[in-house]
Amino acid sequence: MTANGLLHDHFTLAVGLVHRCTDWVNLNETEQDFLRDLVKTSRQRPHPVRWTDRDGSDRVTMLSPADATRLNALARQHGIGAAALLQQGAHLPVKKADRRG
Repeated sequence: MTANGLLHDHFTLAVGLVHRCTDWVNLNETEQDFLRDLVKTSRQRPHPVRWTDRDGSDRVTMLSPADATRLNALARQHGIGAAALLQQGAHLPVKKADRRG
């Protein structure tokens, strides 16, 4: 078998595997958007923010570039650093999930 023939066979196999792997995936538009956003975020450089939780535990929160920009802007608005803002956020009560489905 030639190198081109072998390459063609590998490509055909790979395409077949991709199609088989995605055949079972029936996702609605919202779920597809969620997965796209996860993949997009995972391909970006994460921004670590070191802060101390309300119980004194050291934390490192990894943020997407968009979330880091938003956190820094909010921290600037309040005249504090991003770590201090996360410390304050740790004291916010947990929001109850809407169970209506």
